[in-house]
Amino acid sequence: MVRRTARQSIRKVKDPGRFSKPGEAPKTRSGKLKDTIRFAEDPGTGNVLVGPVGGSSDVPRLLEYGGTARGMKALRRAAYRTGDWGPVALMPEGKTWPSAQQVYAYDEKNHLTRRWAVRRKLVSEEQADRATRLQNEDLLRFRFVGETYTLEARPYMRPALEESKDDIILKWRNSL
Repeated sequence: MVRRTARQSIRKVKDPGRFSKPGEAPKTRSGKLKDTIRFAEDPGTGNVLVGPVGGSSDVPRLLEYGGTARGMKALRRAAYRTGDWGPVALMPEGKTWPSAQQVYAYDEKNHLTRRWAVRRKLVSEEQADRATRLQNEDLLRFRFVGETYTLEARPYMRPALEESKDDIILKWRNSL
């Protein structure tokens, strides 16, 4: 019930300039936020947990509670050629290299992690192909820009719980 109410409160809009007002449920163009709302039973306690899951994005938390974040800028897909400077290797977790650049990459569990990419002048066609593949498949294609912004809360999970409380109580009243 809570999941359905939360998903229904997030309206899909086509106009990219239409944002929800602070205090209202967020609006979406892609529907990805709706897709992240899941429920699962905690086997240890028997409680049911409901909320956004997946990835390591701060967006659900920022929407629910508000806060400050750094802006991100999309990078276009890379197509490296011989003679360009490009990524040739990702350093293992916790390792750095003097000429490495800090990047964000997805790990094997599809979580966003901070890594170091070694960049070199690409001297062969094979290196250029590898750099293109590494940039387009493994590295996050966004970079942080210096500007920070403050987002006022646009809660959707807490209001969904409040709205569903009476229905939950009625449904489970005589279950024990």
